[in-house]
Amino acid sequence: NGAMLMAFGTAAERAFGARRMLALLIISSLGGAAVQFALDPVSDMTIIGASGGLSGVFAAVMLLLQKQGRLGGGRYGFLSFAALWIGISVIFG
Repeated sequence: NGAMLMAFGTAAERAFGARRMLALLIISSLGGAAVQFALDPVSDMTIIGASGGLSGVFAAVMLLLQKQGRLGGGRYGFLSFAALWIGISVIFG
């Protein structure tokens, strides 16, 4: 999580500013925890808040790159990255 935060957090902070990036991270973390709780409210597993937060930062950076035309892959360029990210998250927990 730390390496991903350094990689995508830096770009997000430059693009959105420190306060907005922190707000994005917190909102995404809370959202990830809420989704996990909604899917399995009696789970004894740890909450995925940090991973959810990083996923939100990753998505924001990817959407920004897509909007700027720097992502490639045409109209659906972001979807291939999203599918890869979801696959890695599911496989490695």
